[in-house]
Amino acid sequence: MSDEELTGWKAVAAHLRVSVRSAQEFEKKRGLPIHRGAGTKAPVFAYVRELENWKLGSDPCPRPCSKPLVPESADDAKACQDDGAISKPRFGDHFPFVLTSSFIASAMVASSVVMELAFRYDEFRKVINLVTPLVWLGTIATLASVLASISVRFRRGESYPLPLALFLLGIANAIGYLGVRPFMPDVQVTLASFQTWTAQAAYLKSVVYCTIFTYFFLFIPFHSVEALELEVRRGRGFDIYLLLAKFPRAVAPPGTVFFRPVFLWAMLVVGGMYSLISSAHLLEALKQTAFTNLFILTIQIRWILFLALGSQSCWWYYTSLERIKRECVAAGASRVTEQSSSAAADLHSTPKSPPNSAENSISHQ
Repeated sequence: MSDEELTGWKAVAAHLRVSVRSAQEFEKKRGLPIHRGAGTKAPVFAYVRELENWKLGSDPCPRPCSKPLVPESADDAKACQDDGAISKPRFGDHFPFVLTSSFIASAMVASSVVMELAFRYDEFRKVINLVTPLVWLGTIATLASVLASISVRFRRGESYPLPLALFLLGIANAIGYLGVRPFMPDVQVTLASFQTWTAQAAYLKSVVYCTIFTYFFLFIPFHSVEALELEVRRGRGFDIYLLLAKFPRAVAPPGTVFFRPVFLWAMLVVGGMYSLISSAHLLEALKQTAFTNLFILTIQIRWILFLALGSQSCWWYYTSLERIKRECVAAGASRVTEQSSSAAADLHSTPKSPPNSAENSISHQ
């Protein structure tokens, strides 16, 4: 570890990746090792070695095992598991969220088939009954597979580029659209007072909307949580705690698009309002037929599915971040208690050295 000297609060704060004010608060409240030269105007300075040791001692997410939490070998992994320092990460931790989200998102895509053919349901009834379940099941398998691949890569200690997830999702949806396209007529099916899209074009538009929505409200939150958990297992819990505690200049892990939960909630509200306005405009212009109510019902169901997926993802994302932060704080408190107990034990066990002969002679004189 380097013995480099950092001079000034800016250099110390830059090394810790926090603001100057946060670094000064760390000195007052958490014992950040800062030195001061002689004189009132002498600048403060710190040593890199002491700062790194301080981070290990005050890390809200410390590593109780001396081996890396993302082991480099099977021996390291066995040593950590034998010490009880870590438990093997499992995809099952997030399985309920992955399953329910994939179920809702696939239902959104499948409902688009019914919506685009609803005005001629008597003519396309067989197509709807055949294609809708296939689209639903295929989308579930696609979403669950991509999310599982993200989780497996992260839990092996490997990074997963977020653009790769978007690419795989786009390719899967494109293949799905090409499979459904021959069953969709290339004519206008929905009847309104203005010119509407053909069934093929309208279904493509719905697939694009669902893909974008799923990417922002499912893939980005899931990828962020997995990336943060990986960084904690790598022993970088101090940086993750600063990020979750909203310290200035705290940065997200490389390759991660990190959104605050409030940003996703705002996106959901704005998107819901836009969807209501655009749907109201369409419903006012619809022509009345025998299956107009079926079309309206399908729009309402799909809007509820959008709202359900967005709300569930935002809540899961918020609770997951809070869980990581609480675990970090609890682990940090346990680490401090253990260090204090160890230091007290060492102090009591240190034998007192007997006075030397010179001191005895002086006392006798």
